[in-house]
Amino acid sequence: MSWWKKLLWIVISAMGVWAMARLALSRGEQISALWIVLAGFCALSISYRFYSKWLATKVLVLNEERATPAILQNDNKDYVPTNRWMVFGHHFAAIAGPGPLVGPVLAAQFGFLPGTLWILIGATLGGGVHDMIVLFASIRRGGKTLGQMVKDEIGLGVGLLALVSVLAIMIILLAVLALVVVQALAQSPWGVFTIATTIPLALIMGIALRTGKVSVIAVTVFGLLGLAFGVWGGQFLAHFPAIEAWFRHDQKWLAWAIMIYGLAASVLPVWMLLTPRDYLSTFLKLGTVAMLAAAVVLINPTLQMPAITKFIDGSGLVLVALMAMIAACVLQPGEYFAINTKGAPTEVVAKVSAAGFPVKEAEMKKLAANLGESTMFNRAGGAPTFAVGMANMFSQVSAKPTALALWYHFAIMFEALFILTTIDAGTRVGRFLLQDFLGNLWRPLGNTRSWSANFLSSVLLVAAWGWFLYEGVIDPLGGINSLWPLFGLANQLLSVVALCLGTTLLIKMHKTKYLFVTLVPLCFMCAVTFSAGYLKVFSSDPRLGFLSGARSLLREASGMADPAKAAELARQAGVWRFDALVAVFFLVLVCLIVLGSARQWWQLIRGTRRAVLHESEFVPISPARLAQF
Repeated sequence: MSWWKKLLWIVISAMGVWAMARLALSRGEQISALWIVLAGFCALSISYRFYSKWLATKVLVLNEERATPAILQNDNKDYVPTNRWMVFGHHFAAIAGPGPLVGPVLAAQFGFLPGTLWILIGATLGGGVHDMIVLFASIRRGGKTLGQMVKDEIGLGVGLLALVSVLAIMIILLAVLALVVVQALAQSPWGVFTIATTIPLALIMGIALRTGKVSVIAVTVFGLLGLAFGVWGGQFLAHFPAIEAWFRHDQKWLAWAIMIYGLAASVLPVWMLLTPRDYLSTFLKLGTVAMLAAAVVLINPTLQMPAITKFIDGSGLVLVALMAMIAACVLQPGEYFAINTKGAPTEVVAKVSAAGFPVKEAEMKKLAANLGESTMFNRAGGAPTFAVGMANMFSQVSAKPTALALWYHFAIMFEALFILTTIDAGTRVGRFLLQDFLGNLWRPLGNTRSWSANFLSSVLLVAAWGWFLYEGVIDPLGGINSLWPLFGLANQLLSVVALCLGTTLLIKMHKTKYLFVTLVPLCFMCAVTFSAGYLKVFSSDPRLGFLSGARSLLREASGMADPAKAAELARQAGVWRFDALVAVFFLVLVCLIVLGSARQWWQLIRGTRRAVLHESEFVPISPARLAQF
């Protein structure tokens, strides 16, 4: 590295340290959101340039001359050689999913500092490592899923546990994400219009590329023009009530529509719908995030949320990407908590104000009117909060009185499009997991080249997460609403399973000196997730523990004179007990996987077990063939 490059990286490092110091040491004074942007740019640039390059060249030793499963197992359905930029768009859309949106917005209840640190440190040492190693392992094993790889590399017993746990966790995750999309698009013709536009666009793009007569550039231009029409044209539906009625639907209709879409994305050839639609949506995602970053630079908003709030102990009023974090933190804290707290408006205002974040019911009514909504109370989940914050910043660069409502509905549509890409890719991956599990019962069901087996498995998987989704739509306490508190726990337990696999692979690759790469995030995730899971189930504080909360509700119900309200509280107590049972089930399964993996690590390191990697045979790809992609 030349001296000027070294100097450049020293300057970037110093700027990053200074920005983080400003954020971490602020107490009471106003802080500009630009400090978060600067800290994020510096930290992630250094992580990408040095840590990811080191992982690629020293730890995993990537080889671009190795043919991928798409080339070796090309079946024109699940394995299809694809242009590298379309692959990037698909993977970016599927991996990012709602992570950069929902999580940071909900984490803002603890203040801007914890979420910022988690994004910068966690993405570098945990999330990026996790995604990179699993993708690397799958590419070298014929595109197998996480559960299949655990079964091959760690053992049949641990593998079956992994298949069951990963499949159950994915069903919950897909149902939760689908519910977020349904809530975001309900009675939103603009959002539904834009989402619906991307489907025929993707089909045309996929078929055009498949003919081999149309270039990727031409298809991309066509798709971008169509996407621009979908985003821009949706705002004019209000002028055509008859057409608008085609796209205005309630949550039940949208739930069925998303289930049908998930089924189609899982069954149809990957080149026809899934890849081009995800590729297309990536442009909107990156473009919107870039616009948001530019707005932060131009407007220089002040962070209204303090660095750390009193809810850092986990007793927050709400359920538990830097741009999303900023969008949430530029809101007045009272507005933020009022949007995300459940209850009657008067009760919510009193509860939030008593917690030290003053807000008035009249202020919330005015906010709802400016956004074109009937109310902004009881809008927990992250999506509405991000949309309000994003609309607040974008509307400041426009003098139009309707700008706030316009950008709010644009943000809602953007979030739905962002999350939907995880649902379609997740359903397809879940179908592979289910087929692998069913193949142990009857071999033909595990054949991924069979259309009938693919269709049956897809129907079963969509029915599983679709049932939770639909019950959650029709019943405020049913379906996925009852499992929503388990979303974070399930998501992190999934990463524990993946990091167990990564540690096993490093040992088998004779890379024990690099074990800290996976062991450090694995130990952290185990400590945090298992302790949080224990507290969530057994804490004596009714605000935290499922069981103590259920007992508290039953005591409250026993003293009520109104039988209907008492019955509702008793039912909520039953839901929390069910949540406790599911949480313990997940914790036990993943604990067994960790213990089984640790046993094999000890045997491999001691030499009592032979290290056998189940990689596919190396097949080179010529530079000329590689250049085609």
